[in-house]
Amino acid sequence: MTDIDDSLGVAVNTVLINKQANEFAIIYFQGVWDAKHWTKNPPMWGECLLLD
Repeated sequence: MTDIDDSLGVAVNTVLINKQANEFAIIYFQGVWDAKHWTKNPPMWGECLLLD
């Protein structure tokens, strides 16, 4: 799932879900500079519970 917000410039918020491992990752960056230097805002990740 990806959301692109251009109200304050370009911002991308992406959520990845691995259904086999029940894990997720959320990646957010605002423009090319954030993408190049995302160690300052690393992806959030963890386990998740998927409901039917």
